[in-house]
Amino acid sequence: MGFMEKHKVISQPSLALIGPYPPPYGGVSVHMKRLHQRLGSLNIPARVYCQPLQKNCHQAGIFPTSIKFSWKTWLPIYGWRCSASIIHFHDGWYWSPAALAMLFWGRKVVFTFHNQEVGGAKWQDASLFEQLISKWLFRHPRVWWVAVSQEVERQLIQKGVPKSRISVIPAYIPPLSGSAQDLPKYVYDFLRVHSPVVSTYAWKLTLDAQGVDVYGFDLCVEMIQSLKEKFPGIGLVISLPQIANPKYFRKLNESIMDYGIQGQVLFVTDPLDDIYKLWQASDVFVRATNTDGDALTVREALSAGVPVVASNVSLRPANTVLFKSRDASALSVAVRQVLENHISYVQSLQGKKIEDNFPALLELYQTISKSHNQLSRA
Repeated sequence: MGFMEKHKVISQPSLALIGPYPPPYGGVSVHMKRLHQRLGSLNIPARVYCQPLQKNCHQAGIFPTSIKFSWKTWLPIYGWRCSASIIHFHDGWYWSPAALAMLFWGRKVVFTFHNQEVGGAKWQDASLFEQLISKWLFRHPRVWWVAVSQEVERQLIQKGVPKSRISVIPAYIPPLSGSAQDLPKYVYDFLRVHSPVVSTYAWKLTLDAQGVDVYGFDLCVEMIQSLKEKFPGIGLVISLPQIANPKYFRKLNESIMDYGIQGQVLFVTDPLDDIYKLWQASDVFVRATNTDGDALTVREALSAGVPVVASNVSLRPANTVLFKSRDASALSVAVRQVLENHISYVQSLQGKKIEDNFPALLELYQTISKSHNQLSRA
């Protein structure tokens, strides 16, 4: 029995997915979009509730708030009339009051945490009220927890969530076939005149509490400066759909000018609907973060057969080349090693399938549904 046939015979839940939706194109928002698309491909009722979107981004089944996206706005606008059987919240303890309300109204709740700061910065971002409710939810029989990595699972357990209530399911869901859109012409123009091409990504410029570049763009710029003598035609494409920090953006550009590599670095600030096409056109993908969860972009690049160089701040998929976090020299050495042995690295990825995690999520939804006979429509 095939995948489609297998799941047609099982009672299907109705779902509400609560979290960011592109644009902007971040790991969580892309995960949300693809999860919604895959549910739709199986005719499973699902709605997405998300942050305010531009009018031209509105789509069937997507319900953006008109003001700031939080439990305080979602509950009175949509929550009270949301009849989905399963409410799936993404990446925030601050959703706990909304989860409590959904439980009071007889719903079942899933929380997914995408970042390994779940027990640190993510917890601290929540108010005391939200933290107290979260603690009450830890052992509730109608609350399930998804961790995208074993590190996230460890932190959830440390907080008090029973291990038996946690499913470890990475965030990567491949795009539906036939849904790809071309990259902008100026990106292709840059790719055409540069070789090799290194690409990297952040959904927005972010500095941590110590003022350090979370996504390591400063390291990537130094890496291009270091490698340009060995690879005169090298180019770096930085996909950055939200600048968010104009002051630091100017500083990055000043560093690029000081190094004399302005012709070798391209910032792509347009939101790219199918960014994996950029990874496919690259020779190496770099993930230079100083904190991370299970990065969707890493799995996506590997799935495209593109070698990945990533910081050693979290457990990475097999065949990822690691370098010491925040070490510019180590990053340059790792990228140089991959470029000098590029054919070998590409061949090592052939036939290595990156797991599609949608079936695991679908199985979780169905397990949750079986715990109650009454299903409603989204």
